[in-house]
Amino acid sequence: MGRPPYGAFDRTVEAAAFRGGLKALVGWSATMGGTGRVRTWDGRKLEPGEIVLLHWVPGLGHQMVQLLRTIHAQHLNPTPLTPADFAGVAPQRRSLDGD
Repeated sequence: MGRPPYGAFDRTVEAAAFRGGLKALVGWSATMGGTGRVRTWDGRKLEPGEIVLLHWVPGLGHQMVQLLRTIHAQHLNPTPLTPADFAGVAPQRRSLDGD
């Protein structure tokens, strides 16, 4: 699985991912910002099935702790992504920021 840069899906990205051996391209519906707050694409609270994007940056550990607190406070449970999660799902066609 891979995440296209900036969430940009098009035929060129899909072809490059295929040539690179990826079986699925993954979008996201929420991000974890440097403020330690979760931001969903529609401004609402997290729902089951949301995919939260994190970046490997200074403060990642703190962001993960905050994310887990948010998830558990909403009585949700994190689970790993697997290719089966995307069977029959159309790819995301726009990024979180509407690019």
